[in-house]
Amino acid sequence: MATNTTRHALDANEMVITHHPADALVNAIRTAAPNSTIVLTPGRYTLDRTIVISQHGLRITSDSCHTAVICSNLAAAAEPMIRIEAKGVVLSNLTLEDQVQHEASKCVCVAIENTSDAQIENCNISAKFGTGIDAGAESTPTVVDCVVHNCVRGIVVRGNAKATVTGTTISSCLSSCVRLIESAGGSMRGNSFTHAGDACIWASGDATTTLIKNAIGESDGCG
Repeated sequence: MATNTTRHALDANEMVITHHPADALVNAIRTAAPNSTIVLTPGRYTLDRTIVISQHGLRITSDSCHTAVICSNLAAAAEPMIRIEAKGVVLSNLTLEDQVQHEASKCVCVAIENTSDAQIENCNISAKFGTGIDAGAESTPTVVDCVVHNCVRGIVVRGNAKATVTGTTISSCLSSCVRLIESAGGSMRGNSFTHAGDACIWASGDATTTLIKNAIGESDGCG
């Protein structure tokens, strides 16, 4: 079967994925050189395995805002749809959906681990039975101008992670829009958190995240 991948004629570090076969996307990420760009054309890319991004500086984007949809058909509840381990990784202009039902709401759409400083910008993210973005370990991710919705938990910051979240709307979460646990740090400024089942912001442990000028709306809890 053809991979439907072509190198962009003007840039040797840019790879265009056409038609939307998920295998082509997985192969492109696995073989991409550091500091490459992968451009997705409109369509649905349904994954049956976790995408692990370990190349520094890899950028994954679409050539038309939000029309490239990466979605999950993973059988293993404990595995995230996308795991980012490298520095300088950027996900932009994508729709990311993990809608597969797992027990105990364990699914994660995007997991940011190790010391990754990944940036997620202008993405539409949903994880109906789990977490939209999970930042752990020593990671320092940035989330900018995203919409995170229809999750159990919108964004979780844990361990010693320090997340910077700006201009992002998080809504319609079964439990919490933002969960800050353990020694979570970083800052959240100019966001909107609304319509959470338990609390819009749920913090525990030694979390030190700074919250500045966020609009906090309705929740069933005290959040």
